[in-house]
Amino acid sequence: MVDYKGYHCTPGYYCPAGSTSNTDNPCPEGTYTDRYDLHNILDCSICPRGFKCPSAATSSDFLECGEHQYCPLGTGSSETYYCPTGFKYSLTPNALGTFNAMSLEDCQPCDAGFYCEAGLGE
Repeated sequence: MVDYKGYHCTPGYYCPAGSTSNTDNPCPEGTYTDRYDLHNILDCSICPRGFKCPSAATSSDFLECGEHQYCPLGTGSSETYYCPTGFKYSLTPNALGTFNAMSLEDCQPCDAGFYCEAGLGE
């Protein structure tokens, strides 16, 4: 007798018991998975700092955190975090040549003699 278990779930999705498709249940925005065997939404991994994750993401779907933005742990693709008024971003790219700011701590006080609006650099 063969024990039929069905098909694997697609990376970026989870398949709870009774699933009828490998793409019915996407990992939500701000999470991702490269695994084929997820069965619970809680198994989706949190999007890493410095990136945005759309719904049904795998690690190859990570989006760069936009210029003048920072992306804390679990940032979804529709979320935008800007430095507050009076602060700016360091416009020096990281070692990869991107501006993947990871937290509010990446915001720097506006230089003396200048003012900084929220969401803008110098």
